[in-house]
Amino acid sequence: MSSEAVSALVFKQWNFNQGIVDLIGDSVCPEGNENAMTGAAALKIAKTLAPLGEPAMSETAVATARGYVLEYGLIESAFDRMVERMEDPAG
Repeated sequence: MSSEAVSALVFKQWNFNQGIVDLIGDSVCPEGNENAMTGAAALKIAKTLAPLGEPAMSETAVATARGYVLEYGLIESAFDRMVERMEDPAG
């Protein structure tokens, strides 16, 4: 069972909104639920940028996340602005 599936079950058990539960569960494969695809894709991108046990915002993580942005038809310039803000939060 994936960590996303476990997380979704935990959130469901604690009576979180079903939309949140679906978003978490679908984040491993965002195209699985068209209604929640953008949110699930965003969650997958966030998890890619800050993988557990690894440095956040590495070049590899950013490149992989950018690939998901393109794959899911999200706005690349918005992603670029977000990455810039995360790399220089004071700027």
